[in-house]
Amino acid sequence: MDCTIDLRKQEVLADALANWVYHDEYVMKLDTTLLIYPVTKGDQKVTLILDRHLGPFLSHQATSTLIKAVIERHWLTFQHMRIAHQFAGQHHYVPYVFGQYGFVPTAGPTGYQAGWLGFYHITSLQSFESDALLVFDNHLKLLLPMSHYFLHSRLVEAATIGELQKEYQASLIEYGGFNKQRPKLENKLAHTLHCWPEVQLKNPRELYSFGMEAMMTAAIETYLMEGYGDQLGLEVETLAADIRAFIAARGADIMPKNRHFPTAKKPADK
Repeated sequence: MDCTIDLRKQEVLADALANWVYHDEYVMKLDTTLLIYPVTKGDQKVTLILDRHLGPFLSHQATSTLIKAVIERHWLTFQHMRIAHQFAGQHHYVPYVFGQYGFVPTAGPTGYQAGWLGFYHITSLQSFESDALLVFDNHLKLLLPMSHYFLHSRLVEAATIGELQKEYQASLIEYGGFNKQRPKLENKLAHTLHCWPEVQLKNPRELYSFGMEAMMTAAIETYLMEGYGDQLGLEVETLAADIRAFIAARGADIMPKNRHFPTAKKPADK
C-alpha cells in the first residue's frame, strides 16, 4: 500500500469518503489496526478505519465501542493500564499499551469521540507544514490534523508505559524466581522514536506487588465474567478493594526472600 491519506482538509476527505465502503462487523485488532478516526460524511458521524491488510474503509461503529471491545478481549490489559496512573502519573490522553502493541488517543476525554492510532507498524513520525506525517511499514503515509509535538508527546507517553511494562514483567520473573537471568525485553516504539524513557522506581518491589495485585484482580474479573459472581453474590469492585488492602498490608509476606540475581545497575559516572 504505497499511498498517502490526508485527513486534514474536509473537502479532500469528502471525495475519498464517497468511494469507501462500510464494514460494520469489523473487529479492531492489536496487530493490524492502524487507525480508527471519527469523521463526518454528509450529516452522519462515522468512523474511518485504516487496517494494514484491508486498507481504508468506514464503519458505523463508534470509536469508543471499537476500543472498548479490544480492552475487554484482553483481560489483563485493563489492569496494565493502571500502571500509567500509578507509576507514570498519566491522567490525560492515557494510551492503551499491551507490550509492543497498543494505541494512543488523538483527542482528550471530552464528549468528542477520540480517534485511536495504532503504533506497532509506525516506522517514522515527521513534521509536515504544521501537522504530523506518519509512515507505516507497508509504505502508507498518513497526514493528521494535529501538531508533530502533540502526537510525538502521545507516542513518547506510550513508550514510557511500555518501558514500565517491561520492568513490571521483568520484576515478576526476577522476584518470582522463574528464571536465572533477567530477561531482555525490547521497546519497539522507543526505538522508532529514538527516545529512551527512563523508569525511576523508588521501590522496585512496589511494582512487583502491583503486578501481583493486577494479576489477582484480573483473574477474579474473569471468574466473575463467567457468571460465578451472580451465583455467589460477589462484586468485582469489592473483591478488588479487598485484594488491594491485602497487598498493602501483607505484600511483604508474598515476596520471595531470596533473589536469583541482582538488578542490573548503570555504570558509575567517571
